[in-house]
Amino acid sequence: RRMSQFRRADSPRKSAPQVTADLVDRKPPFDLDAEAGVLGSMMLLPDVIDDIALVLRADDFYDDAHRKLFSHMQAMHDAGQKIDPVLLASRLNATGDYDAIGGAAFLHKIFHAVPNAAHAVYYSNIVREKATFRSLITASTDILREAYDETLEAKQLLSQAEQKIFGILDDRGSNTIVSISTVLHQAMDR
Repeated sequence: RRMSQFRRADSPRKSAPQVTADLVDRKPPFDLDAEAGVLGSMMLLPDVIDDIALVLRADDFYDDAHRKLFSHMQAMHDAGQKIDPVLLASRLNATGDYDAIGGAAFLHKIFHAVPNAAHAVYYSNIVREKATFRSLITASTDILREAYDETLEAKQLLSQAEQKIFGILDDRGSNTIVSISTVLHQAMDR
């Protein structure tokens, strides 16, 4: 008997290109609740920003409004400014981002996203993991496209694929290493 006779009639076998198309059409991993949890924690207790900065960067946020808000709060913190909804709204208005992120309703939602800032780092780790998955998907899609194009030799493509995958690790690690002089200058400025 041939193997195809054992296949169930209700589960047709998909071809490799079809499976690939199905994967590429899916939404990338993200967790908007965790992103809001990070931002809400930062608004409730700005002191957690230093801990969050060790885990996250603005590009880790999937939602554009979350990314902008994170950048503004981090910049305010780095400049030694206080962070509260009124001061944040003023800064967002001054830069033209207030309406772009959703205005008062968005800030209200973020401010009330969490009851306390106790889990800020936990939320940050979730956001970072989802961002890493998205980076892997992007790198893998590029590798897949290049493999189908067959414009490079197999060894060269393998080398580039390895660099892309390991580049994700290097990129993630570079966020936590800062020279001591930079840290001291920032601390003294604060």
